[in-house]
Amino acid sequence: MRFYLDDGLLAGDPDKVQVALETLRDAAQMIGLRLQPRKCVVYTLDEEGIDLPAGWGLEGMPSPVFDGDYLGCPFGSDDHCSSFVRARVEEMKESLELIADVPDSQVAMNLARLCSGFCKLTHLMRSSQCLGLQGPLVEADRLLKEATQKILKTPLDGPIWRQAQLPLRSGGLGLRSCESHRYAALLGSLRLTRSTCQGLWGGYECLPASEITEELNDLVPSDKRLQPDWDSLDVSQRQVSALIDLRKRNEAEEETDEAGKKRLRALRAEKAGAFLGTVDEDNVIPAPEFRLACAFRLGIPLFEEGQCDRCNATRDKYGVHATICKGNGGLLK
Repeated sequence: MRFYLDDGLLAGDPDKVQVALETLRDAAQMIGLRLQPRKCVVYTLDEEGIDLPAGWGLEGMPSPVFDGDYLGCPFGSDDHCSSFVRARVEEMKESLELIADVPDSQVAMNLARLCSGFCKLTHLMRSSQCLGLQGPLVEADRLLKEATQKILKTPLDGPIWRQAQLPLRSGGLGLRSCESHRYAALLGSLRLTRSTCQGLWGGYECLPASEITEELNDLVPSDKRLQPDWDSLDVSQRQVSALIDLRKRNEAEEETDEAGKKRLRALRAEKAGAFLGTVDEDNVIPAPEFRLACAFRLGIPLFEEGQCDRCNATRDKYGVHATICKGNGGLLK
């Protein structure tokens, strides 16, 4: 028996749940409370249903169902879980559309990074073992990309978007991918709760570790592969996500030229991404300058290559020369 505020959960074999229901009903009556059987929901972990003894439960209690949700976590069939997450993604879509219309680009980016996307769906990814979430999570990433493009007023495709999905400390914009990090969240949660669940109910069957590590080993560096059994998995969600980010960072460096490599390495310096942090009165950047700083960070071409009309030196398309131009240049000039 577990309670969270006014939400109670009884789990176990039918005869034990029956005893617990009667005990709870009688104890509630002693302090002036009355259990409402019609407001209860009975779930079975058997998709084919369960044959309950005649007279099981309390009068007025509904018949058992397989699909449901508890404390914001869906369980049951893959179709139900997928539909549940799609509804949450649709809610996220509405909030992202509002965020993208915020005139202050710096504020909008912080809202997108800290109040939407991955952080909005982390609880679902940690709490649902359903394997049918891939489609909705891919859609969540797409919606975040569209909103970011609108905020920065520039397309973000291919390697540019993949860099944007990296953490700030790795040279990205901190827009973590739900699709890529979904199994890191699930592994981190199951590793911490598996033994507790087994202690509460002997019939609990945890998702095999091999099913999760098979997905994750395609995302982490080849020399950091995870072992396919729970006893060997002494890693947290944060640690696994760091491995995924490391591989993405390495791939970003591999697919760019030497100048791009130097840019990516420079972005890992301390406070290189400070302008993307929390907005306060000492850290306010006008929208045009903020968008330009993000484009410069992501390696988006800003100029046509050629001769600088201020100092006659060679002007690169990424704006590096403009930041050091002897002719009093600048990205906005």
